[in-house]
Formats: sequence, structure tokens, C-alpha cells
Amino acid sequence: MCIYTQKKRKRGPRRTTQDTEWAQEYRERFSYVKDAKNREFSRKDTVVPGSTMLRASNGLDYNAYLTRDKTSKGQGDEDEEEVVRTEFFGIKLVEAGGLMKGEKWHLVIQQGTVGTSKPNCKVDDFSDLREAKTEFERQFYNKTNNSWAAGPDAFRTFPYPAFNLVEDSDEEAESESDEEAELADTAGARLWNLEVQGLVKKMMGAQSLKGALHGMHVDTEKLPLQRLKRRRVHTALAQLDEIQKLLSKGDRQSGKDIEKVSKMSQSVRRLVPLTDSFEGAWQIDTVPALQESTRMLEELGEVCVAASMRKRVRTQLQDAKAQQAEEGESSEAPTPKKIDALYRSLRSSIEPLAPSHTAVHEIRKLVELPAPQEGAETGDARDESGRTNPLLQLQVDKVFAINCAGAEAKYAPFKRLKNRMLLWKGARESSMASILSQGLHVPAPEAPSAAYPFGTVTDAISHTH
Repeated sequence: MCIYTQKKRKRGPRRTTQDTEWAQEYRERFSYVKDAKNREFSRKDTVVPGSTMLRASNGLDYNAYLTRDKTSKGQGDEDEEEVVRTEFFGIKLVEAGGLMKGEKWHLVIQQGTVGTSKPNCKVDDFSDLREAKTEFERQFYNKTNNSWAAGPDAFRTFPYPAFNLVEDSDEEAESESDEEAELADTAGARLWNLEVQGLVKKMMGAQSLKGALHGMHVDTEKLPLQRLKRRRVHTALAQLDEIQKLLSKGDRQSGKDIEKVSKMSQSVRRLVPLTDSFEGAWQIDTVPALQESTRMLEELGEVCVAASMRKRVRTQLQDAKAQQAEEGESSEAPTPKKIDALYRSLRSSIEPLAPSHTAVHEIRKLVELPAPQEGAETGDARDESGRTNPLLQLQVDKVFAINCAGAEAKYAPFKRLKNRMLLWKGARESSMASILSQGLHVPAPEAPSAAYPFGTVTDAISHTH
């Protein structure tokens, strides 16, 4: 007689409710990633269910949408037309929700071709926030050649194969009348000095920036202030650099070269449209026209910085108002004024000097020096009759003492030097916000060197090797 015995199986650790919820969250996430590959890409979608976009200390989300144009020849012997496809690369750093909040972070990468569905999607998990941020910054640098820590105002455009950052559209921007009304309402503002208030409005007010665009002959109907992006300026400068290479051939230019110059000139004017009344607006076929267009684009880039600062201030104020609305009556903090927020964004302390100040007397003495009578090198300041040209007469209106953040520490090592000189920098009022917040800019690497007497940074690097 045979007796069969059933061997008891060892039971594993009993799954708790929490373990089941964690597993469920992971299953939902992986299934969601598979689903994301079969639908169109969304810049605002975090992809990971229940997650939220991670925000940096400067108020920017770890969310970058990058594109690049890839040109290829059409198929066939007779078809020689170039086909341009725009590839995108989206990268986001999000914080997990639910039970994994504060313990898991996900780096989401999506890439594909603009205008088509089924993007490639990848999600990497991180338990260390610092490691996740480092990987985000590494991926961003590899694709754009830009440092994420430098901030959007320092991002530059590079030719293919680098990706370029596409900034968010500003369709929800408030009207200029409402914005100027907020600047006019300075009751209760911490920035109490009226002269400093007026200076901030001249540097960053919508009307002032729009006036600067008119002074550059920019068509503000085709390119309003809300659509002004530095990416346009850098792309246009890169086009001018290509035009310079063709113009440098001189008499050796072929018919195709002349045609390319014409097409690139039109491309520049599409990026930065000019008014119809501006003579020679559509052709950049000479070195003087190239130099004039480069100077205009450099000034336009500084206006872009002021416009970008205004946008960030507006977003910060909207977030502050939304937070106060959520807190309700429990919040006793006053609503921040726009004039104060714009002043803080300059990262500088500004104080008007009294007319009796010694520095004011010194500046007036230097400004009111007699203009040179002769000299083609320095510029003749007198007309044919020998009278002083009134266009070159300068008058001191107000003098402000400005201390930029970090300036003292930057120039402290040079205080002991005796060969220091007082230098002058002429700039538009709309360029002052860029100069105060970021310092003086050297010529952009992608700008044509013919527009600068000492060349660009790229030329300086090439001469040192």
C-alpha cells in the first residue's frame, strides 16, 4: 500500500496593501509609456500618471522642447528639391506622485518628427534628486551645446546637428494697456523714488521697448513684442554669417552664390521683418548692408532680454496672486507691484545722484568737452561752415549710481591697479536692462566678424591656436 503525502509549500512574505499599490503604480506607468508612443507629442503632458513638473529655484520648469531642421535631397534623378524635416526632442524632469512622491523622480524623453504621431518615449527612474538633475542637464547640453544652469537668456542657437530651444508662446499675455496701467499704479510700491521708477519704465516698459523696435525699423505688426525671441536673432545672425562667406568671394561669386545670398536675405527678413519704408530692407548683398543688419540684430537681442525678463516677472506675479487667492483672508501680505518686481529682476541697486554731487560735476565736465575740429578717424563733429554739429551735442539729464549684484567682488582684485580709465558705453534705453542684469555682451559666436573691428569670440579662439 502506497501512501502519498503532499509537501507543504513554503509561503513567501505576505504582500501588504502598500506593496500592491506600489506595483500598481509601476504597472500603470509602464503601460502609459507604451501608450504615449502611439499618440502625438504634448509639451505640457508629463507622461507619468500623477506626477508633477519639477520646478527650479529660478521659477523655470525642468521642461525643454528642442527642434532642429534636417535637410535632405528628394528621391529620384530629376527631383533635386530639398526636403526639410523638423525633428523634436522633448525632455522633462517630473516628480512622482502618490506613494512615491518625494522618493522617486522620472526623466522623460520623447523624440520624433514634428507633424507625425507615434513619438519615441523613454522614462528613467531616479531615487536621488541631484542625480536626476545632473542627468537632465547632461542630456540638455549634449543636444544643444548650452548649459541649463546659465538660464534661457544665455541660450544660443547652433547650426545642425544641434537642437535649438523653442520657447513657450506668449498667447496669454495681457494687453499693453492693462500692463502699462499696472506700471502706472505705484501706490504702495517699495520702490518709492520717482526718478528710479521712471528709469525702470524707460528700460522695461512695453511702450519703450516698442519704440525701440520702431527705431530699428522692425515691423511690429508682423513681429509684435510678445513674439520676440532670442532664437530668432541667433538664427538670423547665423544666416548673416553664411552671407559673409559668400560675399568674401568677391568677383569669384557664381550665379548660384548670388542666388543663395538673395534667398538668405529673404530668410533673414522673414525672421525679422522690417517696415516697407526702410530702404534696402530686402537685400543684404554688400558688406555695409551686412554690418548694418548685424548691429540691428545685436540691439534686437538686448531688447529680447528685456522682453524675456518682463515675461518672467508677469508669470511670477500671476503665481503670487493665485497663491494669495488660495490662502484667502488668512494671507495679509500685500499684492506685489509690477514696478517692484521689474526692479528686482535687474539685480542692481539704483540711486539718483544730486546735481551737487562731485561725480555729476565730473561727468558734466567730460561730456561738455569741445568736439574735435578735425580728424576722419575720430569723426568730424563740425559741418562745412565750421559750426559744431548739433547732433553730436550731449546734455546730462540725470545721473544714477548703479551697483550691480556681484560687481564689487568681480572687480575687487583690480582696485590696486593705477591704470584704470573711465570708459563710455553708448546704448539704447531698451538695452540697459540686458546690460545691468547680464553685463556687457561680447559679439555672438554665430555673428559675422565683418561687423566688428576686432572680430568675434570664434575668431579670437582660432587665432590663439
